[in-house]
Amino acid sequence: MLSRDDTDKKRIKHRIVYLLALVFLLLMGGTIAYSRLEGWSFVDSLYFSTVTMTTIGYGDLTPTTNASKLFTVFFVITGVAVMLYTLSTLGMYYLHYLEHHRPAIHENIKNTMKKFTSANEPDKWVDIYRIRNKK
Repeated sequence: MLSRDDTDKKRIKHRIVYLLALVFLLLMGGTIAYSRLEGWSFVDSLYFSTVTMTTIGYGDLTPTTNASKLFTVFFVITGVAVMLYTLSTLGMYYLHYLEHHRPAIHENIKNTMKKFTSANEPDKWVDIYRIRNKK
């Protein structure tokens, strides 16, 4: 039987795969729509879709037809919401990963720091690291 942590981890992984697929489908949908509505090339349409969904908005390409402007309104609302949710889910998975791998990460850092100090020197960097991370 899977533990609660394993079940949560598996659920988060499935959610990430689903969300990344959704981001890909949104990008492809936007690319096809802008290609047809504006007559842009595949690369320009993909570029504009990506810049729009990530809220960068360079302004070098802009929709010119009423149909593409209306599409952009709905594409921005949907795309930004999906991107934010995807990024927050990825962050949640990363925090879950750190939580469960913290002892191994600390041990790796300590061993790496020891490689950079000579045997005669005190491990002042390791001690500083320990002091800063005691809670």
